[in-house]
Amino acid sequence: MRLNLFPFLIVMLTLFISGCENPECDDTAVCLPETESVWSLRAVYYDPGDGSGDFERVNSNRLLTIFVNGTFNSSGSLCDLDVNNTEPTSGTINEANGTLEFQNCFPNTSAEILERSFSINGDELILSFPCDEPCQWKFIRDYSE
Repeated sequence: MRLNLFPFLIVMLTLFISGCENPECDDTAVCLPETESVWSLRAVYYDPGDGSGDFERVNSNRLLTIFVNGTFNSSGSLCDLDVNNTEPTSGTINEANGTLEFQNCFPNTSAEILERSFSINGDELILSFPCDEPCQWKFIRDYSE
């Protein structure tokens, strides 16, 4: 009788465990969506207004992580052009428009959502900022993450 009860207990225990919520998911850092790609900031482009600008290498720990569910995280702000600003930014990706969309970080403007256009070509991601002259950041796909 004891041997016949063992498989029943195993099945019941399995159903009980799989039916419970994962308590670790109360901490969103543990339950991030699956990573699709990670990008490291490597160069910036600020045209001075005469077309002579070019990408210049930067030392930065800035990472842009794109997730399979259409969201992203940046380890620093995307609100301004300061590559040293460590205020994280997160939001959604609008693939139809080719934009990263996130909460407005400028309190004196009426827009609730800010957008930064981006394009991916192979292992390069170019993020564009709204400037009078072109200003862009170049990220390189980071395969070490």
